[in-house]
Amino acid sequence: PAIFMLALFAPHDPFEQFLVQRYRGQKLIWREEGVEATVAIHEARNGELSLSLNGNHQASTGSAMVRGHRASGHWPMVLHPDPREALVIGLGGGATAGAVSIHTGVDVDVVELSAAVARGARFLDSINYGVLSRPNVHLRIDDGRNFLLVTKRKYDVVTADVILPIYAGSGNLYSQEYFRLVRGVLKPGGLVLQWVAGTDAEYKIIARTFLSVFPE
Repeated sequence: PAIFMLALFAPHDPFEQFLVQRYRGQKLIWREEGVEATVAIHEARNGELSLSLNGNHQASTGSAMVRGHRASGHWPMVLHPDPREALVIGLGGGATAGAVSIHTGVDVDVVELSAAVARGARFLDSINYGVLSRPNVHLRIDDGRNFLLVTKRKYDVVTADVILPIYAGSGNLYSQEYFRLVRGVLKPGGLVLQWVAGTDAEYKIIARTFLSVFPE
């Protein structure tokens, strides 16, 4: 009974305890429980910052991860002969959108589901080129699929921040229906970059789905 009474009058946030266990030895810099997700920024002993959504690691200032995220932004911008309008689905830590935004003459729309993610991304300005403060970048808090359904704009480049397909809800961003929506906002000659991860079977399923909409 004494133990029960102690627990009753000294409750602990179970999610906070979960973060402590998952990010053991790291300092919690910032946390916000948003409508769509709980976003947290942690600092490791080596000074590396990381952004997590609902406890799942999404982005960091680590060099290997930054290279991958930036590549998702740079590749289509380099391959397109004259990219003027670009769309990035998902802000995350902002490295992909930031990489897109620094190319000369481009106007960038970024669609992010969670406002809390956008606030958290400001902690990672060192790797995202201060993307949310750049005058050629326009942030919209919205569901990516909904934005594709209603927008009147057409884009030279469409890319996405890295979103693992195993996370709840993100599988919709790898579906044939989603890819058709992306195709619908492309200008003639436009380019789409789709990052893919998972098991060999998952990779092949996603690749086949993408090719069913973009056979060329």
